Amino acid sequence: MELQGRLTTIQRAGLGLAAISYDPAFDLPERLRVYGQDRGVVMNAHHRLLRATGGMDALCAHFGLGVNFIESLVNRHRIEAYILDAEGRIAVSFERLHWDEQEVVNRAIEVLEERGSCGGTRAQGAD
Repeated sequence: MELQGRLTTIQRAGLGLAAISYDPAFDLPERLRVYGQDRGVVMNAHHRLLRATGGMDALCAHFGLGVNFIESLVNRHRIEAYILDAEGRIAVSFERLHWDEQEVVNRAIEVLEERGSCGGTRAQGAD
């Protein structure tokens, strides 16, 4: 996972990566582990693959996730990246099919350095 590698190289306190499944009923822990292993994701205290065992509606609403369900199945979704500030608020979002990994890293550094700043921004760009 190229983004994880870039984030790891900057070695900043408070910086971590969490990937959250859109389909927690299907993506059981073992499936997430294998998915991460197959893609070279290093999982540790600062880098995790997660699934919401409850409150998926609240998670979707909070992040405004670009996911569509047919009954309980995910039939379409975007790939989204969010940089959260120290209070867990969305500081920057990347909502595309592809994004520039270095831009994500640069914005994460900016957010870490913006202590006490209010509000968030959305990254702009074409899909």
